Amino acid sequence: MIVVHTGILPEQPTPDDALVLYEPEDYPSVRCRIRAAIDTQEDLDVYVKHPVCYSWFWDLQGYSFICVVNDGPVEQLKRKLAISAIPMDLSENPERILQLGLLELPDPLEKVDSVWTWILEQKLGKVWVANEPSFQHLGSLAQWYAENTIPCELLQKARDIQSAWLRRAKGKVKAAYQEFLRDPGKHARFLCCWQNLDTYEERVRESWLSEEGWYEPSLIWIAEKLPPLCFPSVARNRLSHKAYAHWNTYFQRSMDERQ
Repeated sequence: MIVVHTGILPEQPTPDDALVLYEPEDYPSVRCRIRAAIDTQEDLDVYVKHPVCYSWFWDLQGYSFICVVNDGPVEQLKRKLAISAIPMDLSENPERILQLGLLELPDPLEKVDSVWTWILEQKLGKVWVANEPSFQHLGSLAQWYAENTIPCELLQKARDIQSAWLRRAKGKVKAAYQEFLRDPGKHARFLCCWQNLDTYEERVRESWLSEEGWYEPSLIWIAEKLPPLCFPSVARNRLSHKAYAHWNTYFQRSMDERQ
């Protein structure tokens, strides 16, 4: 089988053993190579990387042993998702599909109703596709931010989602989102630590988190309204030596008092 892959962007990878058309002047030699493959009944993959040449292989369509397929990022993504169209911000910027690594994501198991919902769930997680703000959701968001950062190519999309949450939120929930989203990475660490260090005196928690630059007293009321959060790994690494020193001092003092 001879397969001619058209629509290929310059940055798209191609197999090492493939025949690649980079420039229009490569066309005659590529056609000769295809003709030789026809004569010898050889399998051959041809990748057309110059947009001027995408339509130059139309005459090969219809032969049973030759397949001309559009393998540009847009068409590949449409086939992957089994849909006829994708959002304009992707179809008009096919290189963005490659930047986001969408073609390497697992194929969806169910029908995709919203391409961006599928992308965000795959790249960031389900917490980013929730529509209704709540303290429960804010807790999940804080847990996400405590361990993750947003890839630069999704920053604007994330900002748009956060703005939508703020528009929908009401009352204390809205105030909590506003406070949290001022600096979500730092505030997530505070909320997780404040909850998980609740067995320590407040002055101890304040001291430890202040030393790390994470202390945010304006968020204490939010920590009290969120569901239980897990201790983030970065905090565990940074605070474990403080806890060790604290308890070592405590036990030493207790032993001294008994003597």
